[in-house]
Amino acid sequence: MRKQILRATAALGILFGVTSLASAQILPGSGWYSTAVIQNVGSAPATVHLDVYAQNSTAAPAFADISPAIAPNASRVFFPGSGGQFGNVDVSSPLPNNFSGSMVISSDQPVVAFGQITNFQNTGFGVGVAGGYASEQYRGSPANSSTLNFPLVKSSFGGKTTIFTVQAAGTDVTATATILTSDGVSHSKPLIIAANRSVTFGPSDGFTPGVATTNCGSDPNTSACFGSLTVVGNNNIAGVALEYQDGVSPATAVQAASMFGTEDVGSTVLCPIMKNDFANNHRTTGMSIANTGAAAANVTATFTTSAGATFTQGPVAITAGKSFVFSAFNNTVGGMPASTLAAAKVTSDQPTIVGVVSERNISGSPVKFTTYTCFNPANATAKVAAPVFKRDFGNNTTGIQVQNANTTGDVTVSATFSCDAGTTTFGPISGTMAPGASFNYFRPAEVPAGKLCAVTLDATGTNKIVAVMNESSDFFPGTPQFLLNTKNYEGFNL
Repeated sequence: MRKQILRATAALGILFGVTSLASAQILPGSGWYSTAVIQNVGSAPATVHLDVYAQNSTAAPAFADISPAIAPNASRVFFPGSGGQFGNVDVSSPLPNNFSGSMVISSDQPVVAFGQITNFQNTGFGVGVAGGYASEQYRGSPANSSTLNFPLVKSSFGGKTTIFTVQAAGTDVTATATILTSDGVSHSKPLIIAANRSVTFGPSDGFTPGVATTNCGSDPNTSACFGSLTVVGNNNIAGVALEYQDGVSPATAVQAASMFGTEDVGSTVLCPIMKNDFANNHRTTGMSIANTGAAAANVTATFTTSAGATFTQGPVAITAGKSFVFSAFNNTVGGMPASTLAAAKVTSDQPTIVGVVSERNISGSPVKFTTYTCFNPANATAKVAAPVFKRDFGNNTTGIQVQNANTTGDVTVSATFSCDAGTTTFGPISGTMAPGASFNYFRPAEVPAGKLCAVTLDATGTNKIVAVMNESSDFFPGTPQFLLNTKNYEGFNL
């Protein structure tokens, strides 16, 4: 049985608060819950088993067996508390209120999965909270690394805080979490995690010395309230970062991203979506690049539009363990002008960098946020799987941003959409891009409106691509979903 651990362990059950084992560090407000989507990327129907483990407990996990089996390329939704309505999957016995925990997926076919955390009110299933518009997605993980990194830690920086959940992959784990803030101070904390279970912590949760929460300043590259995280364990672990706005209850935004294992670290980083005041919603991104090594790294960022224009920033020296933010907010995107959508390629003279991109609409109403993790091109492949694509489904729609990871030569990518639990198929739909550039699939005419689909992207042969899925409700004003936070998750290279 192939197993996959969902990195967002603070989720995958009815989630009414992500609590730390050591303090009352929680997401703001109430109504938090989670779902997951599992896609079969094998060649035969997948028999899938789910185990859900509670934090702070030695109780046996709740479980679910997905029936019928998931068809090849199709996906199913795990929605605790749904009672199996509308084709959703639920656990064998209800999870209690105030549950937080982690999940392990087992299958006789290769599968990929992502989780979604939200407080959006779903009166039909009795979850969420009125006025809750926070929602975000994050990838599952094979959890094959004992070291995790994340370039973006906020401790009340800019009114936002990051918390982390780390899950033990099948074996008990002892670990040390270290935050290196941009003022050069190292802060550490021990972790003890039971097999398959998880712990949640934030920057104010027992680090020595304590991480500052005041006098933060506005520059992330010098602030004592901004930094990067490393977790080193004695066995394999997975993890997720969750970022929220301080003092906003019910929460209207949350950002989530899976943490990086050692296989994600390299000398080049690819980020398919970079924006500077782009489109009518004025979206702008910041790209945080962390140096996970022991020596200083000199990094250069190149931003390439679909039309082939390039903008270069750097080289920038990043001290060992620290991070640097490239953003139009800081004038560190090589002069890339407003109204620009580009893809980024970051190179380093050290094989030690990882990257995260955060996005917000700078003058939108409401203000919306989202996050995704960038890619090591060494992990890029010709095929990418995406468990969820929405063509105006439930007042949400998905854009797919595919980036050419080849060093030379254009690449043509075909997208095939498996919809309605695999009973209908649309495509393939093709798009072409230059090296380092990206192509966007958005509301393709070939896919009818109202469809919930899984997607397979194929560049064929030895070509290499990476992709990010961006889900938005911006096109549905007047609906409850219009106020929802934007959501990103990364495609799965196969």
